[in-house]
Amino acid sequence: IAPPDKAQFNISGDDSGPAVISPNGRYVVFSANGSNGPQLYLRALDSVSSQPLPGTEGGGFPFWSPDSRSVGFFTNPKLKRIDIGGGNPITICDASMARGGSWNQDGTIIAALSFTAGISRIVASGGAPTAITRIDNVTYSSHRWPFFLPDGKHFLYNAVNHDAPNSPETGVFLASLDGKENRLLFHTTSSAIYASGYLLSLRDNALVAQPFDPVAGKFTGEAQTLSENVNLDAGLWRANLSASTNGVLFYASGT
Repeated sequence: IAPPDKAQFNISGDDSGPAVISPNGRYVVFSANGSNGPQLYLRALDSVSSQPLPGTEGGGFPFWSPDSRSVGFFTNPKLKRIDIGGGNPITICDASMARGGSWNQDGTIIAALSFTAGISRIVASGGAPTAITRIDNVTYSSHRWPFFLPDGKHFLYNAVNHDAPNSPETGVFLASLDGKENRLLFHTTSSAIYASGYLLSLRDNALVAQPFDPVAGKFTGEAQTLSENVNLDAGLWRANLSASTNGVLFYASGT
């Protein structure tokens, strides 16, 4: 997929908007830099063109509602949502240099509302956030890139340390909304997502898929390599990939 006419993709860096495919596999939303600066764009996969989403100027790190009708995104200093069918963005809560969000079927959003914060939960209609995880500023300086598992009660996230970016303790954690579960799954310097029975992540610069039971929270088989040409935004510990619930994988290629 090419960028919009007279624009360039803006999918890496602190103020980027990596491409994410909708849960139903019909749309992709991403940030691109045009003559008026960065903005979120929407493209239907059965179309040859992308359209700017009004009111999303400067928006970054988009994520989808589970019904594929709305997109959450961040603009300093707010977390917002917009209906792709039309209308103006709605402010959900404050956010500053955020690092990703995820939205479950019960109308709960989890997000890293700051690059030096833990993961918080917020009602998608708006309100005050509640902390789920907290950083200790010793082993970890940031929790980021939360991703809901299918039950909407458990999620993945990255724990990283800015002072030791390649630390062996950097990895993907499995946690629960109620805060009762929070454990390291595996070491990696990239984010991870779940799709179609597999946990997807970058390991040794290759995209791998490993069978994963989201109910038990355990791997059930060996990892297999899908591609060796998937972009890693190393400064943010993020793999530029997403997947729909019906098995469509979407990623940025190259370095």
